Amino acid sequence: MFMTMSVSPLDLHLDEKNPRFRINASPTQENIRQYMIQYEKLLVLANSMVKMDTLLPGERVIIFNDGENKIVLEGNRRTSIYQMLLDRSLIPLETRASFPIATDRFISEISHIPVDVVASREEAMAFLAARHIVGVEKWSSVSKWRISYEYYRDGSSINEIATRLVMSANKVRGYIRNYKVLLRGLDSATWTKEEKEKLDFLNIKPDRLIRILALKDSSDRLETYYSEDYNLLSNKFDKETITKLIVLLTKMAFVTGEINTRATIDDVWDKIVSAIPELGVPPTEESTNENSGGTDTPNGSGSTHNAGEGFGGGTPPHNGENNGAGAQEHPRDNGESDGETGTAGTGGKKNIPYFFEGLQYGHLDSNDNRTHGVVRVCYEIKMFSNRKLVKEYPLAAAFLTRSLIEQSLIYYAKTNTIQGQQRLIWDVISKGDYTPQLKDIISNYKKNLSNYITDSKVRQYFSSLFNDYDTTANPLNWVIHRPDDFMIESARLIELPSNGLLCVINHLLKH
Repeated sequence: MFMTMSVSPLDLHLDEKNPRFRINASPTQENIRQYMIQYEKLLVLANSMVKMDTLLPGERVIIFNDGENKIVLEGNRRTSIYQMLLDRSLIPLETRASFPIATDRFISEISHIPVDVVASREEAMAFLAARHIVGVEKWSSVSKWRISYEYYRDGSSINEIATRLVMSANKVRGYIRNYKVLLRGLDSATWTKEEKEKLDFLNIKPDRLIRILALKDSSDRLETYYSEDYNLLSNKFDKETITKLIVLLTKMAFVTGEINTRATIDDVWDKIVSAIPELGVPPTEESTNENSGGTDTPNGSGSTHNAGEGFGGGTPPHNGENNGAGAQEHPRDNGESDGETGTAGTGGKKNIPYFFEGLQYGHLDSNDNRTHGVVRVCYEIKMFSNRKLVKEYPLAAAFLTRSLIEQSLIYYAKTNTIQGQQRLIWDVISKGDYTPQLKDIISNYKKNLSNYITDSKVRQYFSSLFNDYDTTANPLNWVIHRPDDFMIESARLIELPSNGLLCVINHLLKH
């Protein structure tokens, strides 16, 4: 509902929250008028209005009263023209000579104008969105991105934003993602004064940056995905590296002009790797992303045995099978889902890594022949964890877990000596000429545990995990050799690392 009243344009306040006018954090009324003169063809409209010598029919300004100001929600251009015609001191000095002069009759008519008064900004938003986002006078891309992002940042759910802006929830999500990518590129502290001028929101065509990152070749090469809070991340590179890439692509799109609307990631890849060498090296370091992509979908396979119960000893620290959280939306989204990445961890808890997400192996030298096997396994199981694939591929998860245990024990034995001796642990285990079975490796560790591992907590976990080999580690062998009638439930596989196994593995790889 709204009411109509008459008011002086000089008593109206131009909307500082209008997405077109966010030229800085807190634009002044003067900033807004200057912006509209420079970028919104205000002089053209002012000349047309003065020539008509009357108010535009059927175009009432829409305002709401926030308690301090009568804020213009619709009609900021007309209002600013009325204000400058009524008080020419408001016209920016450099524009004053070219700004039209109204007749006395027109000045009299615009001294008070009819306005529609709404109760709140939200009440008017559906109309404004229909007019400026999907209507004849459309906002720019970055304006639509910005208003979606700012509503989200201020606590509105995706559904609420979609309703206000008269658009689909998926489009809102896309706008938020785009704007967050753009902010990461523009907010870098590395920009020079000259570059910042070129990166002004008013001077760039942001679609160039978004497009190249959205291309399939780019996402395949970088293994990118969007986290639950709409940040662009990668399964292959850490967040810092992806941010470096975004900043570089921002420069190439808006400063140097090397990226246009037809460029692909392959066209500029050599230059990218030259500037960010880590992108050209096969990753062996751990990912630092808190939220990881991918979803878990039920594979329908059941377990005929619940043999995983004994692994780790005692009751698991969290109950229930992780459903991957891949379909879990942002907690403010009121339950709606679009299959995006969700909360990392088991049971939806962000502080508990999913499977082996917390695996630490980035310090290992991939050129050391002692690390070749373990690095390869670590890389694959980490990718498997980042994509939350245990529930979908439990057989592969069991294979990788068993291999990680074996390769970690071997690596530790080959790089550490027996306590108080100058003899490698591996020389005792292998007897110098062969690689024993996993069962024999674990048995040797158990017999000499205090001489092999000095950390008491790790020894405690090791004993809990491997003291009864046939009911703990051996079921992983059964999965490999008897997949026709034996399977560890995916919930148990997901829980293994948090039952002490991850702590043991990280200790073996660290020392």
